[in-house]
Amino acid sequence: MEHIDAVRTHEYLEHAIIDHISSGVADYAPTSEFGPRTTIDYELVWLTSGSAHWERRDSGAAPLRLKPGTLLCCYPGERDHFSWDQHKASRHGYIHFGLVDPPQGFHLPRTRQLHGDEGLSHLLRFLTSSASSGAPLAVQHSCLRSCLQLMCHESATDSSPVHEQLQHPLIHELFEKIQQEWSRSKTLSLISTARLASLCDVSTTHLARICTQYLGMGPQALVRTIRLEQAITKLSRSNEAIHHIAETCGFSCPYHFSRTFKSEYGMSPRAMRRFIFAGNQRPQSKLLFVQHIIHATIPRKHTPQGA
Repeated sequence: MEHIDAVRTHEYLEHAIIDHISSGVADYAPTSEFGPRTTIDYELVWLTSGSAHWERRDSGAAPLRLKPGTLLCCYPGERDHFSWDQHKASRHGYIHFGLVDPPQGFHLPRTRQLHGDEGLSHLLRFLTSSASSGAPLAVQHSCLRSCLQLMCHESATDSSPVHEQLQHPLIHELFEKIQQEWSRSKTLSLISTARLASLCDVSTTHLARICTQYLGMGPQALVRTIRLEQAITKLSRSNEAIHHIAETCGFSCPYHFSRTFKSEYGMSPRAMRRFIFAGNQRPQSKLLFVQHIIHATIPRKHTPQGA
């Protein structure tokens, strides 16, 4: 199919209706594999550390090597597979999205190198962290449209301003303290409300009130939701063994993990993985305006692949 020209692409993207958007960050231990999978929507994959080989299994095209600073665009309906760095951990940001009624011949570049393109890099950093900042979907949609326009513009070096999300400062501090605690403990362990309040230097009552007002849940429910969200990310974006996912998400007992997970989502972790790998979308987060919450910077151990 012949691609539409740059002018028509820009005109469409300027007012494009975003059907859905979800974003986050994923980490992979050395030698990890992801896939094969069939994509159900557009996905931008932004490699920030490590490396990967990306291959379409439904075409004869040669694999693409991804390195830090590479932005990859995956299209709906593709059968693909990722092989991650053999010697060191890899990390990438990802943005899943849908576009309403793109014109015939609409095309996004398969890859883009971001070195020196601070405008596009800034937008990607915002979009992949928009969950932790609690940005409204309208803001995310606006930023995504700007991101796609810059991606299609060969000489783009600047971006439209990123909107600031008004948020209570205690929420930002709370996310930072949770991340610091998990970085120290090397696992997404339980953190009591009293401990969180002490770290933020506020009373437990004040912390609970602000959490409920801005996030729609109390501190303990927040910690539990973050742990389960991280588990879904690992289930949907890796072949990591379920018992190891349970361990790294702070559940010492795989049975307790499965029971908690099923109570929240109505299916076991193994069933959820099959559900997502079959082409279905992952469940929406319970948090207000949020798809994924912060990803703690936890060293990844090499683990056998497979569920």
